[in-house]
Amino acid sequence: MFLEKLYWCSYCAKQAKNLHEFLKVDEVPARIFCCEECALSFYSPLIGHIKEEEKKVRAELALRESNLEGRHFEASLVEDAMASADEQWFFNFNDFDKIHFFLKKQNNYFMLVAGITVENEVAMILHVTATQSEALIKHFKQTQQKKSEQFSREDESMLQNQLAPELMDKIGNKKSVLLATLLENRSEEDIPFEQYHHYDDFLMQTLQEPEELYEYVDDENDRIMVFIKNFAKGTGAFFYLAICLKDESTGKGMALPILAFPTVDGNLIQLYKQGEKHFSPVLN
Repeated sequence: MFLEKLYWCSYCAKQAKNLHEFLKVDEVPARIFCCEECALSFYSPLIGHIKEEEKKVRAELALRESNLEGRHFEASLVEDAMASADEQWFFNFNDFDKIHFFLKKQNNYFMLVAGITVENEVAMILHVTATQSEALIKHFKQTQQKKSEQFSREDESMLQNQLAPELMDKIGNKKSVLLATLLENRSEEDIPFEQYHHYDDFLMQTLQEPEELYEYVDDENDRIMVFIKNFAKGTGAFFYLAICLKDESTGKGMALPILAFPTVDGNLIQLYKQGEKHFSPVLN
């Protein structure tokens, strides 16, 4: 074959014909690394940025040094903080890098771990810190995504009312088409259909606080909105998608859910990122 598949490290350009020879630490398909050293070198600006921001906040808060600051933690403590975190959240640092924060309250201090999650696993730890200062933790928690105005509690109550029969039929027909597309493209290793109902509680939060929102016109000339949000679960993560019909009849452009589902497949997510990117988180 004239052109065969070829992969190369995103940092040192080492080449290989098999993707399994590389370390993948990002959902971006082309971002792979041949070893942990190259991955750390690539992410060194981000690692340094987080470290410097914490240093500035500590100076502003006039935090005195203690036996916690700068302490080297055993790997088991870090793993425990991620596995049994009291709080978890994500922050889109830019269009590609999504940081996964884990916060664990120990006996008399907080432990915070920041890393990158890929395919439901923590692929790389970027930063670990500990403090007794709730003020410092508050600064870190400012990275939690702000709510979108695209979906409100008023909209939630309206969805509970009976929709017009013709609108229900339209939603039903579109759901059949979207479901067929999902069946055709989903991976066998993805979250099983029979477990989807365990994720129903994530629908409203996805509609109210999307990390990404796309809007496009389908073949029937209807406007479709795709809400995407990443959630933490244990030491891993999953995406939740809500595909909605934009109902112009209310005068508000209310989003009516057609199909919603969880997935751990980053490639499947790319299929639904089409049209205009309507909403994107910004750096706080």
